[in-house]
Amino acid sequence: MNIPNISPIGNSDEAMPAFLGRNAAQAQPNGADKSRATSPSFIDESATLTGDICVTNRQDLHVDGCVVGCIYHPGKVIIGETGIVIGSIYAEQLDIRGVVDAPQGEILVNLLRVQGTSRIETGKVTVSEGCLNYEAGAFMSAQMGMLPDGEVKSRINALVQPALEKALEQRAAADRLRHRSLPRQEGVSAVALAAVPEMVDLDLAANERSGSSQVAESSGY
Repeated sequence: MNIPNISPIGNSDEAMPAFLGRNAAQAQPNGADKSRATSPSFIDESATLTGDICVTNRQDLHVDGCVVGCIYHPGKVIIGETGIVIGSIYAEQLDIRGVVDAPQGEILVNLLRVQGTSRIETGKVTVSEGCLNYEAGAFMSAQMGMLPDGEVKSRINALVQPALEKALEQRAAADRLRHRSLPRQEGVSAVALAAVPEMVDLDLAANERSGSSQVAESSGY
């Protein structure tokens, strides 16, 4: 794939957040306070998640494990060196160090940084004009496209917003179900606990009868 002339992502004074480890030295002053204020969400290296992921806030999503599904995020997604995403990615920013394996999928982001350790196979990659940073050593197999900043953001919002609204509705429905089920669970537990002493008493009575029978038989000899 021929990579067009590219320029660094965003502003030149943009620093990587401190939690990215090897780039900690590049963090801004008071970076620790900023990191605490925007604590990222992590998918651990040992985790494999199946299904679409919708992040309902703008905290960074850091993927070190495996995601089998699409990612919808109004903020920044970081795919670590051990991270694998098998699905499309729609986000404001995307930093790839690992693998994106989605030959029929799509990457649609405003700002894209492709690190030298990354391997990307996807159907299409679309970014804002001048917002692609491609590091030597990276591998990318995709149809590349660049559009004006406003058009890319509009497309991202049209895809991300409905997914986020659906996720929030499902979360609210799950919360309602959980709250409704709590009284029934407590009632069942109370009945079960009330029945336990009776069951124990019956077992003890049976054991006592069995012991008395054995004693009677022994005394017969």
